[in-house]
Amino acid sequence: MQTIEIDFDVFKEITLRRKTENVSPNDVLREVFSLDPKIEDAFSDSPREYPWVTKGVSFPHDTEFRATHKGKMYNGIV
Repeated sequence: MQTIEIDFDVFKEITLRRKTENVSPNDVLREVFSLDPKIEDAFSDSPREYPWVTKGVSFPHDTEFRATHKGKMYNGIV
């Protein structure tokens, strides 16, 4: 898979144009460019797994986190 760099304003606009969480950024761009939806996406009922991206760092699906706050340990999974 290729990656492209976009600035934060472009990322926000793509995110705002997603009608539901099942609409990928690629789906948004295909619509903007008037391209037909991909065939496998049009019939897919399975949820998509998106990485969590913050401050330029991408955390893949199932990344585990842990942190201590005010003496208490917290765990989380993306």
